[in-house]
Amino acid sequence: MFGEAAASSNSGAASPGEVVAVGASDAFDPPLNPLGVKGVGEGGAVAPPAAIANAVCDALAPFGVEVNTTPIKPEQLLRATRPR
Repeated sequence: MFGEAAASSNSGAASPGEVVAVGASDAFDPPLNPLGVKGVGEGGAVAPPAAIANAVCDALAPFGVEVNTTPIKPEQLLRATRPR
């Protein structure tokens, strides 16, 4: 039945303005991890280092410093901002 429509028409669909009953679900809610929190997920954990690197790069632009890698270490910044 892959690729076939489950309904042949919209005759059973709700009309605009019609109130439709919605039921609750007993969906599984995973337990907390050993730290007592739920996972962050990749989406929220990927962007902050890049945003911080961009902010550091903008702040150090007057010194001609460009930050291309993370993690950013204080020693890197000191070396990059010292006169040559």
